[in-house]
Amino acid sequence: MSQLRSDRRGIIADIADHVKSKLSLLAPVEKCWQPSDFVPDLTTDHWAEDLKEFRQAALQLSDEVLVILTGSMVTEEALPSYQTSLNRLHGIKDETGASMDPWSQWSRGWTAEENRHGDLLNRYLYLTGRVDMRSIERTIQHLIRNGFDPGHDSDSYNALRRLK
Repeated sequence: MSQLRSDRRGIIADIADHVKSKLSLLAPVEKCWQPSDFVPDLTTDHWAEDLKEFRQAALQLSDEVLVILTGSMVTEEALPSYQTSLNRLHGIKDETGASMDPWSQWSRGWTAEENRHGDLLNRYLYLTGRVDMRSIERTIQHLIRNGFDPGHDSDSYNALRRLK
């Protein structure tokens, strides 16, 4: 790698090749777990029995665990806001939404990974029957609709530093 530039935008540009070399860490979709792998399959003939067993096991979860899972789900479901924020960053912007630029590929790959987490938590909590999903869904809609200011002024260096 050549001498890194000291300005923040230069640093992001200079490490793009390093990011590109790590894109192989994003597993192919065909090899990734999917949320439906962890909840009852409602397309089977025995779905009702599977769901009954699933819900019986969920009765063992404490209220505290359900609160933690709900909080995690709300955070994961705010992905549209996070993706929008990433797309505003200087040097990382995915101008077309399908750019092959390494930073754009990383941003979309990270978002796709996080989306699976939110989907799994959503399905899991819904199927337990133990939380008020309508209230949670309204909270998520408020969160996304109201937006958020991550406080990085489109400075990719500062934004990525805060991700750790």
